[in-house]
Amino acid sequence: RSEHTLVWRGVREDLSALYPKGKEFAWWAFSSCTASMSALESPNYLGKSGARTMFSIQTNSGKDIRAHSYFENEDEILLPPGIYLKVIDCLNPAEGLHIIHLREIPPPYQMVAEPFDLTQLKETLPQSKPTLNKKQENYLSSDVTPKPSVQAISKNSKLPLFP
Repeated sequence: RSEHTLVWRGVREDLSALYPKGKEFAWWAFSSCTASMSALESPNYLGKSGARTMFSIQTNSGKDIRAHSYFENEDEILLPPGIYLKVIDCLNPAEGLHIIHLREIPPPYQMVAEPFDLTQLKETLPQSKPTLNKKQENYLSSDVTPKPSVQAISKNSKLPLFP
């Protein structure tokens, strides 16, 4: 299910020059985000020092994958590729830390093709039943019982077990 929420993503670089206020762009990669800002403090993500960019992203396309994530405490939300975003605001609250606020907006044109809808496919296909030849009809209508490969043999039988 899609999450209509605010998610966070951290990068250990200063990317502020690439994201000026008002810029609109497509984010083409799958992006792992978190619903928990505190998860970004981990040294594996944003950390607490050095050049860093923290994205706050208002999205309605995020997929909650917490139940499937290896790291259960990360509150992981996955953004799909081709999401279209606008830079709402930028902030440099501390030395080396840049915060960029993004909001998902409708793209100017369709960025990624929608998965096809089976209901549309069903409407375009003919609704006739397939034609069967006589042999197929007989097979489908007969009561077919599988035959055992080895016959049951009584204790007194002198027949070999294997042919």
